[in-house]
Formats: sequence, C-alpha cells, structure tokens
Amino acid sequence: KILTYVSYGLVPASLTHTAKASSPLFSVMLTKLIFNQVPRRSTCLALVPLTLGVVMSAFTEIDFAPLGFIAAVAAALSNVANSVFTKKALQDPIAPDPLLFHMYTASTGVILLVPWALLTEASQIFHGDYMIPPPSSHPVDSSLSPSQLIILSLIFHYAQNISSIYFLSGVSVLTHQVGQSLKRLLIIVCSVLWFHNPVTALNVIGMFMAIGGFFAYSISKSHGDRS
Repeated sequence: KILTYVSYGLVPASLTHTAKASSPLFSVMLTKLIFNQVPRRSTCLALVPLTLGVVMSAFTEIDFAPLGFIAAVAAALSNVANSVFTKKALQDPIAPDPLLFHMYTASTGVILLVPWALLTEASQIFHGDYMIPPPSSHPVDSSLSPSQLIILSLIFHYAQNISSIYFLSGVSVLTHQVGQSLKRLLIIVCSVLWFHNPVTALNVIGMFMAIGGFFAYSISKSHGDRS
C-alpha cells in the first residue's frame, strides 16, 4: 500500500492502475517459481484481453515519472507476492482461520505504522488543519472532517481486506488476481460515474475488452476444473 500511495503522489492514478493491471501476469510467473504450477494455455491467453482491457480503460493521459512508475510496478509485484505467500500459509495444516490470520497480519501492520503516523501527522489530522484542497471538478462533501474520512476509509478498507483473504482461501492465486483486476475495473467505472471524468472511445473499448477477458477466463477455468 505504501508503494501504491507513493505512486499516486508522483503519477496520475490512471498510470498507477495501468501498471497494476499486470498483476495476473506477475501471478503466473511467481506461481511457476514458487509452486512450479503453470495454468492451462487457454487460461493464460484469457489474461491478455483482461490485462489490456484494464490498461486501456485506465489510460487517459501520459504524465510519466520514472520513480512513480517503478513504485506502481513494485506495488503490483508486492501485492502478488503477498497473495502467493498468504495462499501458501493458508494451505498449511496448522494455519489459523483466515480471520485469525488477518488479525495477526493487521496487528503487525499496526505495530509498524502507528508510531510513525503519530509522530508525523496525528496532530495535524485531529486538529483539522490537514486538508489537501481537492480538484475543483471533483464533488466533495465538505461536511466530513479529515478524521471522519479516515475512519470511513478504515472501515471500507477493513471490509475489503477481510473479503479478499476469505476469497483467496477458497480459490487459486491467479483467480484471486483476476478478481483484483475486475475490482480495479469497477473502481475505474465508479470513478468515472462519481467524478464525471471524461471517457474516450479507447476507455470504453478497454472496459468491454476487460469484461470479455474476465468471462473468457471464467469459461477456461470452468473447463479446466471439469477436466
């Protein structure tokens, strides 16, 4: 997440999502290296329109900063590595329940990050003088304070993490990353509807291509399970 936020600060969010759309491809490579497993050829081919579709749907402008792009690619790699090693840990016979597993990882994150957050930003946030002016074209509910927005963000982020780890416990790493790509596509669509961002023909084609790639992957995965 830190790498993702670093990328957001240096390059447009569209470029960050473009780089992170390569997660399913990284998943195939890491799964081969760690588990020595390779998906069926039809499954791998289905990843091509899915990945390209998400890239095209997110691509709105070119504002390239090498450090920001590197951070986005590193975030995609670390996210896939997290999924791979979490899946490996959950498959262990003595592994805890996914909810308990998440508690351990979240507690570790709290221990590592809370001291730094309190040291650098707590006084600004809770005194209400830490507000970055949003772009004027984005509708923002000004009745919410920064601390309230943070609390809402924490609630939704926690719900997303819980659903993600339970999803990962029941599917393969590649299916989990394909689901993440579909989530990324939904984020792009919702941001277009909420912020009224301009949409080009390339974006629309990319959205339909990504949806088609997702269904192609589902069909291929279904055929592979039956065989």
